Amino acid sequence: MKRNLMLLVFLTQVFFVYSQEDDYRNYYKTINRAELKLVDSLYNNAIAIYDSAFSMVTKPFGKDYHNAALCASIVSNDDKAFVYLDKLMGKGLTMDYFNEDIYNPLRHSHKWSDFSKKYDSKHDEIMKTFDLKLRRELETMQQKDQAMDWLRMSNIAQNKDSFAIFVYKNMVRINEIINTKGFPDENKLGATLLPHGNPVWIPLLHYMQAQGIGLSDKRKELIDKGAPSYNIEKAGVDYKKYDASAILKKASIEGKFPVHSFASMEEQKNNPVKYGCRIYLEINGNRVNIKYSDAQTHKIDSIRNNIGLESLSDYRKKFNFFEHLPKSDIRRKFFFDFQGAYLMMSFDDKQQGENYQNKTIEEYQKL
Repeated sequence: MKRNLMLLVFLTQVFFVYSQEDDYRNYYKTINRAELKLVDSLYNNAIAIYDSAFSMVTKPFGKDYHNAALCASIVSNDDKAFVYLDKLMGKGLTMDYFNEDIYNPLRHSHKWSDFSKKYDSKHDEIMKTFDLKLRRELETMQQKDQAMDWLRMSNIAQNKDSFAIFVYKNMVRINEIINTKGFPDENKLGATLLPHGNPVWIPLLHYMQAQGIGLSDKRKELIDKGAPSYNIEKAGVDYKKYDASAILKKASIEGKFPVHSFASMEEQKNNPVKYGCRIYLEINGNRVNIKYSDAQTHKIDSIRNNIGLESLSDYRKKFNFFEHLPKSDIRRKFFFDFQGAYLMMSFDDKQQGENYQNKTIEEYQKL
């Protein structure tokens, strides 16, 4: 009986550790607390909170190490800064990144020479830990996707048909990769810091758009209002087969895809107000901020909280801080993920632009 009880305790502990490592939602929320300290220029406080977040998971995101390193550099905490730079080295970042101006203060530290020597001795071995063949394949996929998308926008029907098939085939291949190798995240491919630096970002976004818009019963209305057109009904493929939203939601919760990027992509799929990512519209130079009622805000915050996102008020506070920084301000080098925060469009017909803006605002109010 005692042996069985000890086994049960052990299994419970293993499950608890596995669950903690597999679920990044508390990590995201803690990172938000650190980012709010950045906004208030409380860099030492931010460093302490970043360290707390890093202790929660086995593989923190590179962009968070970047922000922590910049905090440490600003307050001349060289010891901390080089700890974070070591972590970024392990993510596969090149010396071009470490030679950026933001780290000029650190190059005057006696630790810089040791770091540089360590980079020279370890970089090639670190790069061998990544699947560079897969990365090249996905980068080629992304480049072809961009070229095909340019043809789609030429409004030639044949190009739209071809693009719909191409996007679907990319999804088939990405699904195969996930099933055989796991989700291709920065720890598998090497980090680039920017979320859209992951080459699966654009192919998955286009699949989600094709699926969300192409299968919508309001497809014509959406396309008339400027949504991308995908002729999936002529493609002869089953766009219901793969649920990219579910794949990315799982990846974001497991820390393999940035949660803000997932939320933005989900809204571009045809859920324009689900997570409240959009902050303003700018049509023909006329900016209109998106506003929500208290009831709407409460509903959106609940949805955001479920996947680890900060509240709308925190999200907008960070956006407003970043937007108003002078271009030369070093704090512009902090990385915040504001994918989908604004939409800028221009219409030759002024009235058409105003109509688009008014209809879009109405949609936000119907949540």
